[in-house]
Amino acid sequence: MTAGSIPLRRGITALLISVTICSTMQTSAQAQSSDAAIQKTEPSNNTKAPERFQVTGSRIKRTDVEGVSSIIQIDQEAIQKSGVSTVGELLQNMAVSIDGSYASQTVNDPRGNVTHVNLRGLGPENTLVLLDGRRLPDEGGLGVVDLSMIPMAAVERIEVLKDSASAIYGSDATGGVVNIISKKNFEGSAFYARASRPQAKGGQQTQFSYVNGVVGSNYRVLAALSHRHAEPVFYRDRAWTREGISSFSIPANIGLTTLVKNPETGLVETDDQGNALTKTAYYASANCPADLPRVGRGLCSYNYGNTAAFAPESQDLGFLGNIDYQINDSVSLYSTLRAQQNENLWNMAPNAGSFTIPASTLLLKPSLNLSGQELAPGTNAVVRYRALPWGNRTWEEINQGFGASVGLKGDFAQDWEWNVSGAQSQSRKDSRSPRGFFLEDLVTNNIGNGNFDPFETNLADPKLAALVDQAAYVPTTVNETRLRSFDANATGDIFELPGGAAALAVGASQFNQFYQKTIDDISQTGNVFGVAENKSGGGERTVNAVYAELEMPIFKQLDVQIAARHDQYSDFGSTTNPKLGMKYRPWSRLLVRGNVGTGFKAPTLHQIYNGGSIGSANLYDTPNLNNIPERQDEVKVETYGNKNLQEETSLGYNAGLVADPFDSLSLTVDYWYLKINDIVRPVDAQKALDAAAAGQPLPGIDIIHVNDDSTGPLESIRVPTANLGRSEDSGYDLSGEYRLKFGSNRLSLSSDYSRKIYSKTVPFPGAEQINVLGDRGHPSWRMVQAGNLALGNQSFTLRNSIIGKQRKTPTPEQTGTLASFSTYDAQYAWSHPWNGSVALGALNIFNKDFPKDDTERTGDLQRVSELYSADGRLFYVNINQVL
Repeated sequence: MTAGSIPLRRGITALLISVTICSTMQTSAQAQSSDAAIQKTEPSNNTKAPERFQVTGSRIKRTDVEGVSSIIQIDQEAIQKSGVSTVGELLQNMAVSIDGSYASQTVNDPRGNVTHVNLRGLGPENTLVLLDGRRLPDEGGLGVVDLSMIPMAAVERIEVLKDSASAIYGSDATGGVVNIISKKNFEGSAFYARASRPQAKGGQQTQFSYVNGVVGSNYRVLAALSHRHAEPVFYRDRAWTREGISSFSIPANIGLTTLVKNPETGLVETDDQGNALTKTAYYASANCPADLPRVGRGLCSYNYGNTAAFAPESQDLGFLGNIDYQINDSVSLYSTLRAQQNENLWNMAPNAGSFTIPASTLLLKPSLNLSGQELAPGTNAVVRYRALPWGNRTWEEINQGFGASVGLKGDFAQDWEWNVSGAQSQSRKDSRSPRGFFLEDLVTNNIGNGNFDPFETNLADPKLAALVDQAAYVPTTVNETRLRSFDANATGDIFELPGGAAALAVGASQFNQFYQKTIDDISQTGNVFGVAENKSGGGERTVNAVYAELEMPIFKQLDVQIAARHDQYSDFGSTTNPKLGMKYRPWSRLLVRGNVGTGFKAPTLHQIYNGGSIGSANLYDTPNLNNIPERQDEVKVETYGNKNLQEETSLGYNAGLVADPFDSLSLTVDYWYLKINDIVRPVDAQKALDAAAAGQPLPGIDIIHVNDDSTGPLESIRVPTANLGRSEDSGYDLSGEYRLKFGSNRLSLSSDYSRKIYSKTVPFPGAEQINVLGDRGHPSWRMVQAGNLALGNQSFTLRNSIIGKQRKTPTPEQTGTLASFSTYDAQYAWSHPWNGSVALGALNIFNKDFPKDDTERTGDLQRVSELYSADGRLFYVNINQVL
C-alpha cells in the first residue's frame, strides 16, 4: 500500500515514543483500583460495605448488578474466545444483532465506508456508541460511529444496553447503547499478536498490540498501541463473484430513440393526436467479441469480477492512553487520549458510467447509429461505457481520528460524588482516486472530431493514448467531523426508604457537532465520468441538556427508577423525555423488571445537508414493465438531503424476568416494543417506481429515462430523504447460562436467542405500513450457542451461530427462500507456565456456504453482506504474553 504510508510511519514513531516514555515511569508501588464504567467505593471504617457499581443505563451506583434494564456484558475472556479481530465483528455476531451489521463493500456506497452496529435491526442510527460513557463522533455526519476506528487492544469489556435510553443519554439511544470500556487497571507490559487466513485466497490479516501500565502511590498511567493489516479479497477469488457481468462495457452499448414505422408501408406511425411514435432501446456494437456473454437484450458485457475487490487492503494504527492522578483525599484528575489512523486501498474495475452524445454529433457521424433505423428528431445517444483505456480504478482513503478528554471528580458532604469533564473528538477522511477517472466534456468533444470512438477495442491507437493523458482527472473528497462535549453531574443519597437509601443524580451537558463534506470543484459540476459523489455539504448543531435520575428502593424487594432529560437543539427546538423503570425481586432467585420511556432523535447532519450521494441498484421500471420486462442492472440512484425534515419521536417499553434456579444456572427472558414516529429514511427507489406505476407519484422523485422518453430504458432515479411515517418493532430475547466447577476444571454452556415478532415500516410517505420481517436481510430470529471446557491450563470452546431463513428479493417472475444458515467455530487455548497463552481456532470450521439469492444475477449482490461473511472457513492463532 502506498497511500499515506509516510504519515503512517510518522504516526507509528510518535506513538512508540509515547509508550517508551510511559514505560520509564514504572514503579513498584501498589495499584489503585478505579474504573470509568464500574467504580468501587471503599467505606471509611473497617466494616466492609457492599460493593457499589455504576453500569451503562444509569448514572447511579448500586449494589445489584441486575438493574431495571437488560444489559449484556462482554468481558475480556469472552472477547478472546470469540475468535474475531475487531469490535465490529464481535458485535455483528451477537444474537441481538438480528439483522447483522453493515460494513461497506464498495467505495461508493451511499451509506459510507464504515463498520457499524445495528441492535435488533432497529437501524444503526438508533444505536448510540460510547467510549467510557462518552459519545464518539459519528462518521461523516451519517449518525453512526465507525467501529473500525476503535483498537481492540484498548478494550477491557463492552456493555450492550438493549433498551431505549433517551432519558439517560439523549438522542441516538432510541434502539440501545453500546458502551466500550477501555483498559485502565493494568500494571506491567503485555504483548498480543494475531494472524488469520481464510481457506480461500485473500483476506489474510495480522494484528499486533502492546499495552503498558504504570502505577504510583497517587497516579496510574496506561498506554495501548495496536496495528492491524488486512489483505484485499478479490471477486475472482470467490466462486459466486467470479462472473460480475455488467452492461457497462467496451465496446460501449448505446441507447437510441428511433421512429416506429409500419413494416408494410414503411411510413412513420402516429398516435391519436398525430404525434410520431418512437421507441428507445440499447444496442450493442458490432465490435463486441463473439466470446463475450450478452446481457439484457443482446448487449455487450464486461466481467468486472476479474479485477474488482469487495474488501480493500487496509492498515490500522491505534493508540489509547489513560491517566488517573489523585490530587488529594477527595479530588482526582483523569484524562484519556485516543488516536487512530486507518488506510484503505480499494481495487476496482475500470470505471463504469454513462455519458451523452448530442444529436448534432449523431447527425455528423451516422456510423454511431447502431440501430440501423431512422432516429427520432433531436435524439441524443446515451452511452454505457467501461473506461478500460484509463486503467483499473484505485481509491485511496486515509482516515484519521483524534480524541481527548479531561475531568475532575471527587466527593463532598456525605455519600455524594461530583464529576466535571470536557472532551473533543474529531476525524478527517481524505479520499482520492488517482486512476480511472476522466473529464467527460473532453472525451465527448473528441467523439465529434474523430479522435475517440467508444466502440473501438484497439487500445493501442496513439490518438487514444494522447486523449487518456489529456482527459485524466483525480477526484477528491474530504469528510470532516468534530464533537465537543461538556458534562457536570453529582450523585448521592437523599433520604431513607424501607428498602434503603434513595439516590439522586443530577447534571447538565452540552455537545456541539460539526460535519463537512468537501468535493473537488470539477466533480461538483458533474463533468467527471463515474464519480461516486458529486455535491459538497455540511452543517453544525449544538445541544444543551439537563437531566435527573432518581432510584428509590421502596422495599427491599422493589426498586423504582425515574429519569428525565430535557434537550434544547439549536436547529430542532426542545424536547423532554421521561423514563420509568422498576425491578421486583419476590424471591432471592427471581427478578422481575420493566421500563417505559419516550425518545427523540433529530435528523443527522448528513440527512439534512447531503448535497447528493450516487450509488447504483438493479431495478424494475414498474411503470414501463410491459415494454421492458427484465430488471435493469446498475441504474444510477441519487439520494439527497432535505432541510425540511422533522424529528423522530419514539415510545418504547420492555419487560423481563431474570431467574437463578440454582447457583450454576441463570435464565433471562425479555420482551420489548418500540414505536418511532416520522422515521427518517431515503425513499426506496424500487418503491418509488412501484408507487408511480400505481398512480401515486411521489414529490421530490425524479425518474429519468433515455432521451426523456418515458417508455424508454430507465437511466436514473433521484430520491429524497424524507419522513416516511411510523415504524413499529417488537420481539423477545431468551438467554441461559450454565456453569459447573469440578476441582480446578470448569464447564460453561450458554445460549442466546433473539426473535422479532414483527417489523412494520413505511416504504414512502403516505403509504400503508408493511411488515418486512422475513424479507431479505431481515430474518425473524437468530441464535448463538457456546460451550467452554477448561481443564487446568487448557480450554476448549465450541460456538454455534444460526441465522433464520429469509425471502429472496421478489421479482415479477419468481419468489424464493434463503434457508437458515448454521455455522460452528472452535478454539483451543493453552495458558503456558511462562505467563502467557496461545489459542488456535477456526471460524466456520465446516466451511459451510451461505445461502445465495439467485434473483440477483451476478456479483456479491447474491450475498446478504450484513449477515454472511465472504471468508468461509478461517483459521487463526492468537498469542498473549505478559512481559
